[in-house]
Amino acid sequence: MPVATVSVNPFNPACLETSCLNQIVGLSGNDAVVQFSSCVAQFGSPVVSTVIPTETVFATATTTVEYIDVIVSLTTATSTLEETLTSYDSVFATATEYTTTNVVTISTRVTGNPAPSSLKKMRKRKNCTRKPSSALSQTETVTATEVPEPSTAETETITSTPSAAPVCSDEAEYSSACSCIGAIGDITETVTATAEISTSTIYETVSSAIPSISESVVNVVVTTVVVKPATITATNTVSTGLQITTTVTSVLQPTQTAQLLIEGGPRTGKPLNVVSSYVQWANTGTGSNIVFSLASGQPWLPGQPAVKLYVHSANSQVGVLYFQTAAQAATSGDVAVTCSANENDTISCANALGHSKFLQCGAYVYLASPAFSQASCTEVAIKPASLAYVS
Repeated sequence: MPVATVSVNPFNPACLETSCLNQIVGLSGNDAVVQFSSCVAQFGSPVVSTVIPTETVFATATTTVEYIDVIVSLTTATSTLEETLTSYDSVFATATEYTTTNVVTISTRVTGNPAPSSLKKMRKRKNCTRKPSSALSQTETVTATEVPEPSTAETETITSTPSAAPVCSDEAEYSSACSCIGAIGDITETVTATAEISTSTIYETVSSAIPSISESVVNVVVTTVVVKPATITATNTVSTGLQITTTVTSVLQPTQTAQLLIEGGPRTGKPLNVVSSYVQWANTGTGSNIVFSLASGQPWLPGQPAVKLYVHSANSQVGVLYFQTAAQAATSGDVAVTCSANENDTISCANALGHSKFLQCGAYVYLASPAFSQASCTEVAIKPASLAYVS
């Protein structure tokens, strides 16, 4: 398979950044390909072992058809106005004035909100020198190259660091740096091929009732003329007003599919992308669509309901947001993330580790504990670009 030219070698963000690692990655010498080839020449090529499942995976797809029933309710309001007039004996007709005012007020609430470059994939490697638990990798490299997973083959013994990496102090540091970019032969990755899927479809019908109110007003005017002696004359003009207020409230769909935007910090308004399963912000263009529930649930990718949101490589303080299946999460010990919508249209997320605060650190978006902070990270909010309503 041809390999594209890269500016730097992708490396495990859990590795401690040193001058040796920076040179192996290609940050200091702009020779990423040379550094990767030198590591492979010293320690052997990675090996990928593929396991083909023998059992068929059975899946059930449910298709929901929704019918809307309109319930009509009729309300009639009757108002009666009675007037009494006094005149002389010679008066044969009396004019009566009255005023009827009908005011209809309709208030409608409509909630809505007005869109990341391809970024480097982070892989977890063995034998890397770990960073302290409070540190985060803040890499914003734009182009990445898939490199083979490390193998379990025995590595050759070297007695000194090669000329390609003169800043590495000894063989151990050089070997550790090579393992961080996956260019060492003692790493074996097992890849499970996709099992055959047998799908059955169940159709269910859901009926929604939306009330519709019809109101009518009937005004009845009664006039009585009383003839009395000329000593008393009184004329009363009575006005009455009937005000009807009808409120129409828009109903949000319980499950939303939308692009998510960063709110707060220097990246406000930037959309979120899912790149190699990691959640990152995009500098230009539109972001990835995410499916989430307004009540509470684990977000997933459109058309891939089994690929849901987790925190990857997490500790008690912080973890990076990552989409994967439950089986993949169980293998790596990742923790599920559940989210819900707030009244201000932002999204709140949390997990069993107590992480509930969004942080934008470099190219990636993390979920951290409320007390966690780091100088290179910015606390942000996440909100959907738009919301869909029931028509």
